Amino acid sequence: MSIALFVMILGVYGCASSDDETTSTTSKQMVAYEALDEEEQDLTISPSNSTVEKISVKDAPKSTLAASYDGKKVYVVTFLDTANAKHGDLVVYLDEHGKKVVGQGFK
Repeated sequence: MSIALFVMILGVYGCASSDDETTSTTSKQMVAYEALDEEEQDLTISPSNSTVEKISVKDAPKSTLAASYDGKKVYVVTFLDTANAKHGDLVVYLDEHGKKVVGQGFK
């Protein structure tokens, strides 16, 4: 009986943690999307058509982030449907918590 209870609790915990990760990714996408102006929002279909990854600031273009972020980790949200020959993909950089926009540009 205790083994079944343990397996059940482990299963519930596993589902909850993956839901939290999905919610977290979705909230980062929304923070980034809300930071775009109308013209930039028109370039993208929706916030869900984007990727979210955590990178080191040394991997980001220097002109898009403040010098105070040098050496830190940030989230980069890339809106995939904005690629064109003129600019490339639209990217928004969020702080290490994914709650504040710290930079923006094209990839």
